[in-house]
Amino acid sequence: MDTPGDGRAGRHDPRSRRTERALRQALVDLARENGLDAVTASALAHRAGIGRATFYRHYDSVPAFVESLRAKLIAELRDAFRALRLDTGMKAGTYEALNSRLNAVLLVAARDATLFRLLWEGGTGTDFRDRFRAEMAAVFADDLRWLGARIDGAYCPPEYMTTFTVYAITGVIGAWLAKARREPLEDVAFYLLALVTNGNDVLTVEQPAEPR
Repeated sequence: MDTPGDGRAGRHDPRSRRTERALRQALVDLARENGLDAVTASALAHRAGIGRATFYRHYDSVPAFVESLRAKLIAELRDAFRALRLDTGMKAGTYEALNSRLNAVLLVAARDATLFRLLWEGGTGTDFRDRFRAEMAAVFADDLRWLGARIDGAYCPPEYMTTFTVYAITGVIGAWLAKARREPLEDVAFYLLALVTNGNDVLTVEQPAEPR
């Protein structure tokens, strides 16, 4: 059986993409009215202007559709970090490395802010906050190892530093979205950078030695 959300009618088919966009908007609208858990397949299909049979041709259920949206946001986070590696390589210092990655996380949240906030607030068994935090902790840890970052254990055990960083970032993102993104993305990245680094040298990214 195909994975829900992979688009059994053809993920790359323009009609399938239009259907998904219509369903995403319908989900947001209906969740605003009655809450995410109250959304039914019938109501979702009706609001999106499609038949129930069309909905079920693409997704097994409303939770399966929501899960597909969650998975895409997580994939966007991974892709953003991969793109940074290709773009900047290993030549960034601590400030530049953290700043670029904070901007990447914020951009993922801002690109579809209404949907992100909807999933962030919960419902339909998505556990989106915990899963996004877990994924972000994993990609951050992997990325920092790739960069050759060093967390000084004399100040703080590395796992605590990672946990603090992830919760600080996601907490600020949640508050930023709840305020309808009043501050520019770049300003929020600066605030986060100040919170995470706090003017100390717990986390450092050392420049690679120049080849001789």
